[in-house]
Amino acid sequence: MLEQLREIIIVIDQDQNIRHHSRSTEQILGYPAGALHGKNWLDYIAIDDHAVALKLLAQPNQHQRVDLRMIHRENFLLHMEGTMQSTDEPEGGVIIALTDATQLKARGIAIQRLTRDPNPTTDAMYQQLTPREKEIFLLVAEGYTSVEIANQLIISRRTVDSHRANIMDKLSLPHISAWVQFAIKQKLIALD
Repeated sequence: MLEQLREIIIVIDQDQNIRHHSRSTEQILGYPAGALHGKNWLDYIAIDDHAVALKLLAQPNQHQRVDLRMIHRENFLLHMEGTMQSTDEPEGGVIIALTDATQLKARGIAIQRLTRDPNPTTDAMYQQLTPREKEIFLLVAEGYTSVEIANQLIISRRTVDSHRANIMDKLSLPHISAWVQFAIKQKLIALD
């Protein structure tokens, strides 16, 4: 069941507008390509959760757990869980990595939370990755799921998951928002 989890990544600027997001974000929320870019992210958060979202944004320098409901294009709510942390870019902003936990919540299954703080990483650590790990690292940072990566690289999903675990260990990245933060800091991915 856990391999069915759907992940989204959103980068929000200081004005709370969506500056960048993973391809899967629009698919999960049901919007056509390009529809979310530049829009205020609060427009996609349940009204009851606006206060929670604003409180999280008020403390962007901390790595924080996120637990809120997002609005699907067809007006149903998706329960999202994940992490949030600030970017190191001069113009500021935050990176939010969320997993659609709607089905898990409905079944009463708890998602294991990662509590370790992200450790700083260096270019030397990235250079220790194998060529295949670097390839998978970039695809994950761009928002591809394990299944999409497996299909693209013509390998099994389990192999992708194994590479992902190795990458997280080698780079000391305990969660996906730290992964994206590392990729942005190392200029491995560009923000639109």
